[in-house]
Amino acid sequence: MNLVILANLSEISRYSHGYGSTTFVILLVSFLGILAAVGAIIFVVERLMRTPNPAEQQQNEPLLTTLAREHGLTPAEVKFIESLAVKLELPAVELLFVDPAFWMDSLQGEQGENPQARSAMAKLFGEETVAEYTSGQVTANA
Repeated sequence: MNLVILANLSEISRYSHGYGSTTFVILLVSFLGILAAVGAIIFVVERLMRTPNPAEQQQNEPLLTTLAREHGLTPAEVKFIESLAVKLELPAVELLFVDPAFWMDSLQGEQGENPQARSAMAKLFGEETVAEYTSGQVTANA
């Protein structure tokens, strides 16, 4: 029995001389593949951790600036709106964007109609509203 086992081992060793280097190459390639996969996972996780939050990227700007940009107001009109808010002692400038009644006194100035007030009000509320306020159809109490 021992002779049969030795014969089989001898037969195996005769044919297996070329397989030793193949096994080494397969193990080496497998190790490098696992290393590359772990490296790729680390790279992806690092990129995800480094990506800033959308909330951190958001830049806050004053509401007046946003409203002025959306309504197409010129810097001169924005300055006029700010001065009108100070004159009316409003707690927030943005209140002028809500109610056209705040604009009543500014439409008719001491020298006649104020073109800056009219153009700003037209951009905010529409030409029809400005026409109603300048023609006297709307009273200050309405």
